[in-house]
Amino acid sequence: MLAQQVPCAICDRPIDDAIAWLDPMSVEVDEIIPVSHGGSATDLRNLEKIHRCCNQLKSDKSLAWARQKVKGAPALKPTAIPFSTSDW
Repeated sequence: MLAQQVPCAICDRPIDDAIAWLDPMSVEVDEIIPVSHGGSATDLRNLEKIHRCCNQLKSDKSLAWARQKVKGAPALKPTAIPFSTSDW
């Protein structure tokens, strides 16, 4: 997993594997579906290479939520309920 030369799955910026682990831009492996939501920490299809800071931002939320948050797009809170109004 770590040997792959792919950009960060969240921010899409390059990952420098030479950066020391505690640096926010260092590499980590993240579960696409968090273990706390039923995902596997050992299934390679559920793992992706990302920056440490992106992993901390994502936490146990969805990949789509984290991508929106990083791009600065307004993102729904993970617990938000859709709201609509009537025309009258």
